[in-house]
Amino acid sequence: SFSTFAQEGRIVRETIDALSLRENLFADTSKRQITVYLPPSYDAEKNRTYPVVYLLHGYTGNNNLWTGGGYIAGNIQNSMASWVESEKLKEIILVMPNSHNKLNGSWYSNSSATGRWGDYISKDVVNYVDSNYRTLLQPQSRGVIGHSMGVMAV
Repeated sequence: SFSTFAQEGRIVRETIDALSLRENLFADTSKRQITVYLPPSYDAEKNRTYPVVYLLHGYTGNNNLWTGGGYIAGNIQNSMASWVESEKLKEIILVMPNSHNKLNGSWYSNSSATGRWGDYISKDVVNYVDSNYRTLLQPQSRGVIGHSMGVMAV
C-alpha cells in the first residue's frame, strides 16, 4: 500500500560518471552506481531539505549489500523505517556509493594507479547528490560512516 511505502522511504539507484576515476591504470570504469535512500517525507514535502549521510561499504563489498541483507543492518530501507519511526533518527538522505574496483576495494584513497577514490566520494558523489537532491548544502549537514574498509576512510 502507499502508506507503507511512504513510511519506509524509497531507494533510488543511479549511475554517475566520476571524473576523479577516469584514466586509472586498472581500467576500472568511471561510471559508478550509487544507491540513495530518500526519507518518507521526501516526495510529499517538496520544499524541505535534508542532511545527508554517506554510508561507505567494506572491502570486497559494493553499494548493493546495504539493500540486500549483506550487512549487519540487513536491509537499510527497513532499518531506516524502524529508526525514524522510533525517533532514534531524524529523516535524512542516505547515500551508498559503489567503491568496488579490480582490487576488490578502493580504500577510499587517492591513487595514481587505481584512481582518486577519496575525491570520488568527497567531490563527485557529494556534488552529484547536492545537485540532484534537496540537501542541506552546508558541510556540517553531511556525515560519513562506514563498515570495514569504509570505517578506515572516516
